[in-house]
Amino acid sequence: MHLCLGYAKNGKVDLTIRCLNEMQKNGMKPKVTSWNGVISGCVQNGYFENGLNVFNEMLRSYDQPNVVTIVSILPACVDLGDLKIGQAIHAYAIKNEFCECVFVKIKEKTTAVLNEVFAAYVDEHKMDAAHSTLKSMQDYGLKPDEVLLNTLLAGHAKWGKERGL
Repeated sequence: MHLCLGYAKNGKVDLTIRCLNEMQKNGMKPKVTSWNGVISGCVQNGYFENGLNVFNEMLRSYDQPNVVTIVSILPACVDLGDLKIGQAIHAYAIKNEFCECVFVKIKEKTTAVLNEVFAAYVDEHKMDAAHSTLKSMQDYGLKPDEVLLNTLLAGHAKWGKERGL
């Protein structure tokens, strides 16, 4: 697998994928770290569709993505403009409570990314986590925008009564 990861780091995406496929044909089962290396190599080198294909292969092999997988694959969804897959991955991150970890690990922290994390928590009725995310945003020097503030107000309007707010 080290050979595959070496190919990935050097932008040899075709060789990386071929190496991964050969490994599997020879009965070797990649671990999550191996999948992550190949996915990350594809995405970092601009091979977004290849990255998504490898991610789908990973899911078909019944391996569970971790926070590194999510952080590695989300830029592919953004660059391809694939909202449906991005939303599905986002839902997986929420279900597995990766959202805050994902935000911390993303290199380019933006208000738009944080708004999505924040909205995900509000949608899942996790207002305490949403407030924690808002605090993290401020810790990174980002300022809430009107989208986040509207989401915050809507969340309190929807869920506030149940919490006695």
